[in-house]
Amino acid sequence: MKSNKALKICAIVAGAVTAVISGLMNFYYIPIIEKGPVTRCFDMNFGYNFWEAQYFLDCLTPLGKEVYLHYQLPLDFVYPAVYCVFFILLFRLLLKKHTPLILLPVLLAIADYCENVCILLMLRSKTLSPALVGVSSVATIVKTVLMWLCFAAVILIAAILIHKKNKADLEKQARRQERKAARKAKRESKKAEKAAQKLAAAEEKQAEAAAQAAETEKTEAETAGNEAPTAADKTDTADENEPGSDAAARGTSEPAATGTEDAAPEATEEE
Repeated sequence: MKSNKALKICAIVAGAVTAVISGLMNFYYIPIIEKGPVTRCFDMNFGYNFWEAQYFLDCLTPLGKEVYLHYQLPLDFVYPAVYCVFFILLFRLLLKKHTPLILLPVLLAIADYCENVCILLMLRSKTLSPALVGVSSVATIVKTVLMWLCFAAVILIAAILIHKKNKADLEKQARRQERKAARKAKRESKKAEKAAQKLAAAEEKQAEAAAQAAETEKTEAETAGNEAPTAADKTDTADENEPGSDAAARGTSEPAATGTEDAAPEATEEE
């Protein structure tokens, strides 16, 4: 973690120094060198032949030559080392591992140093050598191609990382939505289960109530059935008891009448 933070700081510093040196050379020193009838300086061309190099040196003003020798080239000897470190750290931070891509900025810096040495020799030589111009031109072409490759690699890696990050974010969002949907489904399932349990409990209560009502009706029916024979028995008993009573009543009244009749003759005799 600390090493990663240190790499970031170093990359930021190297990038800032690279940007300052590049801005100073491209926007201050090179415009001074290219004043007058001079064509573009060696660093800014994609290769050149002997006659183009000779024409540039012939048209170069004393001020331009002095700036080129004492200001532009000294900075250009520092510049490759700085941007080489910057690209290496950038590749290391982007890929988070050691990669063969670090050879690109190393080769770029070597080509740039070779070009600067050739330009220095051409500026100081009184007679221009075609072989020196050829080597310098090849070094310039190689430097330019490697510079494009470094920038292309950085852009490509950044694009791949952004794509992966977006894809990971989309997958993470999809997983989050799936978990959310699963939790929602679980809550709904619990609600449905509770509702089913309540409904089952209500149906069970209704069934128990219906069973109790049926049992109550059955009990009442049995009670009513038991009471009906008892009433009939009572009625039969009352009917059986009524003739005996009449006979008893008749028996009781007959003696009474007999006695009365007996009393009447006795009274007649006494008279």
